[in-house]
Amino acid sequence: MNQDDFADLVFKAIAAAWFATTEKLSDFNGHSLKNGKLHSELSKRWLGQLGASLHTLAKQTHPHAQLSWRGQPSEFLFDLVIHDSKSGFEYAGKRLWAVESEFAERNRNVLRDFAKLLWADVKNRLFICSKAAGLTVINDIPFQIEISRGALFVCRLPHPRDWISGTDRSFELTVFDGHKWGDVKPAST
Repeated sequence: MNQDDFADLVFKAIAAAWFATTEKLSDFNGHSLKNGKLHSELSKRWLGQLGASLHTLAKQTHPHAQLSWRGQPSEFLFDLVIHDSKSGFEYAGKRLWAVESEFAERNRNVLRDFAKLLWADVKNRLFICSKAAGLTVINDIPFQIEISRGALFVCRLPHPRDWISGTDRSFELTVFDGHKWGDVKPAST
């Protein structure tokens, strides 16, 4: 599978997760995002949907793919990890995905989590952040990115405080090809 086809599949997996996350946000009407529990619930909903979508994608080529994500007893290093458990030992198999999600409005927190993801020895990396912070990651990174293998994606979403109002339900996906960033748009069907 070429990189463009793979990027299109990643775009569709994220779109499915984003739609599933945002379609029933009316359940939260009247709640304040200042409530840490509400923000946590929205984050869990998003990561659960995203994990399910990426897990389905990974199983297409790795039937033994396993998902671990934040909030589960099996959480390991990143917010989401998908690995091939063919060996029978958890985390001993081929690492397929590492995902970090950081919606902090301080660039320092965002860049720290992004840098953590760059260190991952994994086939595919996905970083999720707010749209404003994502532009900082893509445009202002003060160091040269070196990736020995795999793909690096940045998904930019509205900040969670804007999810319930629904004023912006779009997302942007960018991929680093080893030399430059490029936007991923869905292939026409």
